[in-house]
Amino acid sequence: MGDPREGKNPRKARTTLVIERCACSLLDADNFAGGCKPLIDQLRYAKLIADDDPETVEILFRQTKVKTKKEEGTKITIETRGV
Repeated sequence: MGDPREGKNPRKARTTLVIERCACSLLDADNFAGGCKPLIDQLRYAKLIADDDPETVEILFRQTKVKTKKEEGTKITIETRGV
């Protein structure tokens, strides 16, 4: 018998995008997520992520409270895995 997967469309690679905001004060979750839209669009335009639809990418938003302004910043992690 042949491979049972033959004849089926291969699934797209799935990407996990983690956006971590490190700041002295935390934002409301909805403000943080909404404020990330331009960043996510630019990652797509730069072809760092294939698309921003839920079937293609899982987007996780994290916030870390830091003590000093010097520690503030944004960390972006992109992990793509094929299935």
